[in-house]
Amino acid sequence: MHPHYVVAFFVLLVPLVTAVPGAWNPVNISDPSVIELGKWSVSEYNKNATKKLVFEKLVSGESVFRSGSLYALVLAAKNESLANPAENYLAGVWVQWWQQVKLTAFKYKGHEN
Repeated sequence: MHPHYVVAFFVLLVPLVTAVPGAWNPVNISDPSVIELGKWSVSEYNKNATKKLVFEKLVSGESVFRSGSLYALVLAAKNESLANPAENYLAGVWVQWWQQVKLTAFKYKGHEN
């Protein structure tokens, strides 16, 4: 085998080995596409909620690939009708390129620290 082929093989193989399928990885909370998922999850929550929330910011997040990308996002949101400070919520968002995005969970986490 030619040495250039060996180098090319390892250049392609190393990222595949280091990106372990099924492992949770942190997401960049400054990434506009991740921020959009956070805003979207609040919007979806508001469709069936009596207490409407306003998205403030992403606090943290992780993702894993399992038949699409599953995101666990901790976001700060506040009740639109109260002057209370933002509180943290956990949103589960499942993104599959062949289907629509789904909100799998949305629950209260507590006050922002």
